[in-house]
Amino acid sequence: MQLLLDRVDNPNPIPLNPHQRLQQQHNIQGRPLRLDFPRIEGEEPEGWIFQVEQFFSLNHMAPAQQVIMASIHLRGEAVAWYR
Repeated sequence: MQLLLDRVDNPNPIPLNPHQRLQQQHNIQGRPLRLDFPRIEGEEPEGWIFQVEQFFSLNHMAPAQQVIMASIHLRGEAVAWYR
């Protein structure tokens, strides 16, 4: 509610980055967003890495948890490479 009142008082807010927008949505909705872990289809690993880093950031995951989470989602040749 306070966020909405603040918007009325300040109609031209400072632009938010994507992380801040998600936090704002969380505050408005009153519950966290549920995001699925990004899938890699075998192409464009740089894009997947970017999405995974965003996922880790939004979920405030420690580096050790990040490695475990990413390795669980590896498939095919990536699993053999990781082992």
